[in-house]
Amino acid sequence: MHWCSWDSLCKAKDDEGLGFRDFGAFSKAMLAKQCWQLVHNPNSLVASVMKSCYYPQTSFLNAKKSSPGSFLWSSLVWGRELVEKGSRWRVGTGQSIKIYKDRWIPRL
Repeated sequence: MHWCSWDSLCKAKDDEGLGFRDFGAFSKAMLAKQCWQLVHNPNSLVASVMKSCYYPQTSFLNAKKSSPGSFLWSSLVWGRELVEKGSRWRVGTGQSIKIYKDRWIPRL
């Protein structure tokens, strides 16, 4: 029996790997996708339940991580950080942007 590193197993088949998925990266991507859904569908059932439990006075992007929060909430906060790294505001009228807090200039 030959042993192979996980990194070589996760390479594409064209690159002499077996094409396994990197489950860490896949998990991060799925959390970020759920966070994106909470931001873009704030009237969905899941978003309404999460808002009533964890951020009733603010939006998902501005919610604080509460210490007695559930594993789900902690994971979503972590996923939100991933979404924030890859997103920025599109400046329209500028009424909802907090100029010193929000990322609205690319690569800053």
